[in-house]
Amino acid sequence: MAREKTNTIHPIKAVDVALKLTGTMQNYAWGHDSYIADLQGRDPSGDPEAELWFGAHPSAPSETSQGPLDSVIARDPQAQLGYDGTLPFLVKLLAAAKPLSLQAHPSLEQAGAGFERDNAAGIPLDAPHRNYKDANHKPELLIALTPFRAMAGFRPVAETIELLDAFDLPELAPLEDALARDDVEESERLAHALTLAMKCDATSSVEKRAGELAEREDFIGEAARNLAVSRASTPVTAGSSPRCCSTTSASTQARRSSSVREISTPTCMDWVWR
Repeated sequence: MAREKTNTIHPIKAVDVALKLTGTMQNYAWGHDSYIADLQGRDPSGDPEAELWFGAHPSAPSETSQGPLDSVIARDPQAQLGYDGTLPFLVKLLAAAKPLSLQAHPSLEQAGAGFERDNAAGIPLDAPHRNYKDANHKPELLIALTPFRAMAGFRPVAETIELLDAFDLPELAPLEDALARDDVEESERLAHALTLAMKCDATSSVEKRAGELAEREDFIGEAARNLAVSRASTPVTAGSSPRCCSTTSASTQARRSSSVREISTPTCMDWVWR
């Protein structure tokens, strides 16, 4: 659930007639081919169905008997919301068949400036290469409907260095060197290490060493065990992601054998992610 910008907390207004919302589908490549369709009791569309949006976001508002929800609210916000403004949240139903892309959300100030910059450049709201589709930051509330695995944020740098040191593999030395530098800001060290991690190819040696460290009772043993889980091929149905430097995958029994897909996360990503 992503909140839209608002400076005031408004009381919920009682309405005489509730509007039935028809969600708007987002067909991102990581979406599942049947999970949302199964929930809705319909046949799959044949396309990946990633997110079903319920709200008044201008790029994909829900439909109502009175028209798109953003237009309904704009005509008479007092009648619909009880105040002059916009709907301050967006509800999304996510179904992920693959790990989501890495994402970072801006601050409210960055979002406002970026939105104005994209508008000034004449980039359409629905353009794939547009970075800012509204002027809001995106604090989110996540509610899991199925088991899933999510990673958000970074380990403390000192802890990551200790983890890399415990694995003691030459393939991982560049990551440790990048994090151990003392001549640049921590954010730059993390950015460099993340870039190296995404290019790292040390699968066999990392898996072998993880097996050796998995019996440890400290955070290094926990990381080694998590690494083994992330490398295992897993049936997937649905998942969700907190969108702040995160990636996610779901792990649960697929409802239909034809929809089972196998996934695994990049080995070296687990050095940096929590």
